[in-house]
Amino acid sequence: MNTDEDMGKKIRAEKSEHEERQRGGRGLFRIFWMFVLFIGLYIGSVGPVMKCSLGDNPFVQRLYVPLYMLCYRYQPAEAFLSWYLLTVWNAPVRESVLTRENTDPAE
Repeated sequence: MNTDEDMGKKIRAEKSEHEERQRGGRGLFRIFWMFVLFIGLYIGSVGPVMKCSLGDNPFVQRLYVPLYMLCYRYQPAEAFLSWYLLTVWNAPVRESVLTRENTDPAE
């Protein structure tokens, strides 16, 4: 009888250990998707912000500096942001936001 109880405890312990490992994997998966969602919302939010003419606000300008730096250094990102702001959102954007020639990355 004692061995049956020991076997039951051992099986339950192995089962709970297996479930715990699965939860850990799901946690990393959730963190990954939260990161992807955050990046998507960050990039996607620049359109509505510029459409509402908040682009002249110094806080907003600082908020999107990483995105502008990416556009300055990577031409496909610049092309995408130009298309997104001008075509999708028809946002009133200053030329300096979208062009390499007028943007100084040190600013």
